[in-house]
Amino acid sequence: MGNVIDFVGNTPLVEIQRLNTRPNVQIFAKLEGNNPGGSVKDRAALNMIRAGLE
Repeated sequence: MGNVIDFVGNTPLVEIQRLNTRPNVQIFAKLEGNNPGGSVKDRAALNMIRAGLE
């Protein structure tokens, strides 16, 4: 088990099938809610912290 930083990013990509009415089109969504803070903003916050530490 890693620390909380290891869980930011690498969120799952899932195919949305029920909303799609076209047979040759695939729609995907990122599950950003799986980040520790439950938001896409976790990535930006982590990058700002890393940049500030450099």
